[in-house]
Amino acid sequence: MDLHSLRHAHRTAAAGAGGLSGLGTEGETLRGFLRRGFHSGTLPKSFDRLRRVMRRQIEHAIETPQRLRKAQRHPTEIERTVGVFCDRELAYALRRRCQDPNCILMSVWTRRPRLATASFELTLDLRLKPPHERARIELRLCLCLREPDLRLSVVMQGDREALGASCRERIREDIRVFGARAGATEVSIDLG
Repeated sequence: MDLHSLRHAHRTAAAGAGGLSGLGTEGETLRGFLRRGFHSGTLPKSFDRLRRVMRRQIEHAIETPQRLRKAQRHPTEIERTVGVFCDRELAYALRRRCQDPNCILMSVWTRRPRLATASFELTLDLRLKPPHERARIELRLCLCLREPDLRLSVVMQGDREALGASCRERIREDIRVFGARAGATEVSIDLG
């Protein structure tokens, strides 16, 4: 067994034991993903690279579309990685709730995340079973690194009352687990 396989097996075992979940192909923690450092800071470094390319184009008045596209491609890949992470760690748990006959959730859709240098926002669309299928509910997540804390704030918008108290409590429980797996040190949940 090579080193890569051993590392992957160790990460999988740690994640299965309720540890922090890895992000992307490198298995970087969310804190490492958002924090600047020698072996970390994927998101801020990506924005730095994009700004550097744009600044050089402005300073030298020379268009370099290939460099710009290459620099833009990296944040797009990060956007996809963050979307997959949130879909895997939270939306999947909520979709499992949809299978419970006592839960009024019918489906969960993950929207495209919005990235910033040390944070990201993501919205999940929650659709309900009949007779509440017209109700639209959004679950807005914001993960932000403010040293030394990784903060997760979640706000539910829309017809919250259609969900019912027990379903909201189950969603709150899934968000707490997501926060722990993401490594959040502060979690703020407003589900109404």
